[in-house]
Amino acid sequence: MTQYLGASQIARQLGVSTGTVTKWITRFAASGAPFPPPDVEIAETGGRVTRGWSPQRWPDIQQWAAADRYTTRRPGRPRGQHANSKLLNRHRDAPLPSSDNAAGG
Repeated sequence: MTQYLGASQIARQLGVSTGTVTKWITRFAASGAPFPPPDVEIAETGGRVTRGWSPQRWPDIQQWAAADRYTTRRPGRPRGQHANSKLLNRHRDAPLPSSDNAAGG
């Protein structure tokens, strides 16, 4: 059986909420640097969609999360010091999520 990483597993490894990952997917979809697309989408009841990423895509996800996509910064905050940069830098070298926690697909 093929196993995939869900948004909650990605969020936990990056140290952010699942809502943040979902927001990144939506916010950057039309940008020049969209969040890595899922490898599978499962249609759920009520129109909800569950996304899954192959564990082999983890390096792409880490690289995307560590990139600085924010061009507008708060006054007085130097480049690379936006709210997520410190958090994401802490988790940049996070290990690949365990397949024990991966969603089946």
